Amino acid sequence: MKFQLGCRVGSYCVLRYIGSGGMGEVYEVIHEQLQSHYAMKVFVAENGNVGLLRERFLAEARAMNRLKDPHIVRVYDLGVENGHPYLVMDLMVDSNGEPATLAAAKQKGGISEEKIYGWYLDLREALNTIHKAGIVHRDIKPVNVLLDADGRAMLSDFGVARYEGEIKCALSVENTFVTGQNALERPVFGTATYLAPEVCRGEPATPASDLYSLGVLVLKLLTGISYERGINLSLMLRPFSPCWMDVLPVLLSDDPQKRKNASVSKFYEENEPSHRWMKYAASVAVLLSAGAIFYCSLPLVSRTCAEYRQSCERKERCAFFDTAFSLVEK
Repeated sequence: MKFQLGCRVGSYCVLRYIGSGGMGEVYEVIHEQLQSHYAMKVFVAENGNVGLLRERFLAEARAMNRLKDPHIVRVYDLGVENGHPYLVMDLMVDSNGEPATLAAAKQKGGISEEKIYGWYLDLREALNTIHKAGIVHRDIKPVNVLLDADGRAMLSDFGVARYEGEIKCALSVENTFVTGQNALERPVFGTATYLAPEVCRGEPATPASDLYSLGVLVLKLLTGISYERGINLSLMLRPFSPCWMDVLPVLLSDDPQKRKNASVSKFYEENEPSHRWMKYAASVAVLLSAGAIFYCSLPLVSRTCAEYRQSCERKERCAFFDTAFSLVEK
């Protein structure tokens, strides 16, 4: 570990080591004045072109800081301690203190289709934000998506993202550098299972490539199976809600231009018997409640009707009330 537990780093005190991956180690820290807890990611690359890796780490921090979206992990601070750049970001851990990722949630099981669809919408919003900012994530996968306290999906880890105007370089980052069989002589960033076909061919990653990776991620959450080209999606999705056929075949299309048209409508399970009965039960409850209110109000209505009849002997009659109270009397 680059930082010892209990040591001070800028305005933060290091509480514990969480884990490592790619170019950084992650710690839980507390801001000494605010007494707020955060995650601190520390640059630790020692092999390869350290200078360029360091620039990529700083680019990640700046990008995450400027992306104002409720579904993107926020970076609050950036600094250097003993030659090691670090960034401070949202802390998202489960009840055991482990990173609260989609991968961890999938291992625990018990995830409803509706919850997965909610995560899909969260990530579509996050991707829309970064793509408008000229950023392609290039490594959408379950371990790079965190869950906040409300269970919302939040996109994280921009370590291999492509930014507008960035220095073009061939980086080899452990576990995230792959080359397709027919790739050109150029680096291919991402995780093999989630790569779009055009990226495997050596073409530059685009926003459509991120959408393809999102489709693979959603299919993995639903079925536990990694997508392979040529697989029968309609057969795989048969046990699930029909809404997925409006989403996954489009996201997983070989044509990048079609992927942006994947459905973002609200999730419904109209074909599930349990949901139909719940809808009918709700309608019956409303009718019974209305009937109960009317029944309880009958004495008041009858008394008002009697008073109106007495007033009619002294005052001019009203056609509207005559009709209304005649119905009550019947």
